[in-house]
Amino acid sequence: MKQIYENMVIITLLFLSIFVHSTMIVANLEITSARSFHSNAIEEIQASAFSEEVMQTLQKEASKNGWQLTCTPYNNGDGYQHVLVDLQYKLTGLPIVGTSISRHITGYAR
Repeated sequence: MKQIYENMVIITLLFLSIFVHSTMIVANLEITSARSFHSNAIEEIQASAFSEEVMQTLQKEASKNGWQLTCTPYNNGDGYQHVLVDLQYKLTGLPIVGTSISRHITGYAR
């Protein structure tokens, strides 16, 4: 009888461990895809010579993924154009709890 309880506890802990680790893997995949999109967006903005059309296209692509991309052009007085590229995405927590955390990735296209 003691063996049955021990096995039940071991199996329960195993399933809990699998659940937590799979949640961590999914979160890592979300972060990786957001970082990849952000770096590609900066490269496209720089390659297009800060084209407004490219920035709008990238914002539409980001909204398809459930993200929000903000491109803010500015001039800091050095004679060069810069664009602040901010990507906001949601990082889902544990599915049972239903939590999600808003995260930002910020970079500059120069």
